[in-house]
Amino acid sequence: MSLFRQMRDKLVPALIALALFLNPLLSWAAGPQCSQIFNDSIRDTANGYAYLGDDIQEHLLSIIDQAKSTVDIEMSIEPHQRLMDLLKRKTSEGVRVRAVIDGRHIKKNSSYRKMWLDTLEELKKMGVDYVISDTDALAKSRRYPGAVLHRKIIIVDSQFFYVGSANFSKHPNNFEVGYFGPLVKTSRLQEVFNSDYAAAKDSWIEQPYKLSENPNIQFNDDSVLMIGPGTKYPDFQDVLVKEIQAAQKKILLSIYEATDTKVLKALIAKKEAHPEMDIRVVLCASKMPVWFMHKKLEADKNSYFKANLLKAGIDVRIFGGGNQFNHSRFGLFDETIYGSSADFIKRSFEGSIDLGFLTKDQDLAMWSEHSFDHLWEQSRNVENITLRERLVEGFFMLMEKMTYIFMQIKTLPLPK
Repeated sequence: MSLFRQMRDKLVPALIALALFLNPLLSWAAGPQCSQIFNDSIRDTANGYAYLGDDIQEHLLSIIDQAKSTVDIEMSIEPHQRLMDLLKRKTSEGVRVRAVIDGRHIKKNSSYRKMWLDTLEELKKMGVDYVISDTDALAKSRRYPGAVLHRKIIIVDSQFFYVGSANFSKHPNNFEVGYFGPLVKTSRLQEVFNSDYAAAKDSWIEQPYKLSENPNIQFNDDSVLMIGPGTKYPDFQDVLVKEIQAAQKKILLSIYEATDTKVLKALIAKKEAHPEMDIRVVLCASKMPVWFMHKKLEADKNSYFKANLLKAGIDVRIFGGGNQFNHSRFGLFDETIYGSSADFIKRSFEGSIDLGFLTKDQDLAMWSEHSFDHLWEQSRNVENITLRERLVEGFFMLMEKMTYIFMQIKTLPLPK
């Protein structure tokens, strides 16, 4: 073992211990914060780094600010003044900006829709070349109700990139995950963006993303693998199940929305086979308002997942409240880090166009575990799941399945 590695192995645990000791004091001195953690300061994008925390907006703005010739953005863009100011400055400097924008905002309430349309008008005046994904056309093309363009991508000068869970949101302090790095660490990301741009521009007339079986995951040195439709690893569900099954020491998950039974069964089977393994899950505490028979119901998105994890003896907590949500889709499987825009639900796995990353690195894994531990400490224990919560969520899961089956039947060719 080299002298450098010996020094690192002794120094890093000491630094972590010091950080854990100082963190409460620093957080108190700076005012109330949920998580000042993992790579909190802007890092060197040329070397690549993972992020897990509640201040990712600064990192998103920073990578765009590096642009000298081109910026490609694909995500949901809500009214965000700092982004608008930055893009205005960049376009005035001659930087070409292209954007693929999720079109769901057009269906929101009239006041929000006006703000969004004003934002689009501002982008147009700047000369930003944008296309808007037609949600109805995409759902029809994907043959899945509610399917949306849900990727979160930034590519700068065809050299640096961001992939993760965060949009430019009106909730800037959401808990998010992402990877920032040089494009040479991954492959075909620019092609993925170009394909999405063309497909959205053509209103998803063609279906360019057909699900196929994932090959075995193989990391090259310092590589970052892209996951999702249109990549070498198109099936999120398959990747997650394989990573759960392969894990030997720990499985740490942070999820915005989770209902998928195959992933759930894989977690339960792992716990049953290895009861001593560190398996912890942090879910978002948000609820989904739904109108039924002129009454407003609030369905807990994750009650089914929580109840079954608890029954299996898996540690579960929830994070979020007010205007802050656990919007991350993060996983740590031993030394493999996973992050994406895809929820752990059937619609994300089979319908929506999402994107994620996988990277295997000992140092990044250590720091991501450190970050997850902070999130865990800030999260709340799960209360007992009520029968009403189970019934409400179960009803809407059933309705989604019925709508999906109906759409499949509707798209079958008529008999001659």
